[in-house]
Amino acid sequence: MAGWHLKAPATSVLTDLHTLLKLRHYCQQHGGSLIHVDSDTENDFIRNYLRGLSRSSGHQWWLGLTDELVEGHWRWTDVNKPATFLDWAPNEPNIAVEDCAAIIPLLDFHWADVLCDRLDIIPLCEIRLSEETVIVG
Repeated sequence: MAGWHLKAPATSVLTDLHTLLKLRHYCQQHGGSLIHVDSDTENDFIRNYLRGLSRSSGHQWWLGLTDELVEGHWRWTDVNKPATFLDWAPNEPNIAVEDCAAIIPLLDFHWADVLCDRLDIIPLCEIRLSEETVIVG
């Protein structure tokens, strides 16, 4: 799958530029969603993965996290449930009109709230693969 990178045995990550709305639709068409982070372990894996990508140094990365429905109540877009794990950078989230979240390299790959219509953020799209799927590359 061109443009996809292995994240874990059951997940792949899309690293092409799209608007957030297009990305949500694209992920859904392929049986996936914007990335949903549940734990320190998963977050550390993603942080280390992004640090290892040479193109990540100046880019920010979309998360499937929003507080568009109720300000300050962050929910995962794939399951529409409250986030139980958060990795905000110090003083984040900080602006009420910024209703989406991204991983920010300049903040040591912690999260910040951002405007949802930004075009300069690279999406992280995950697709849960079946146990029988083998990726060869």
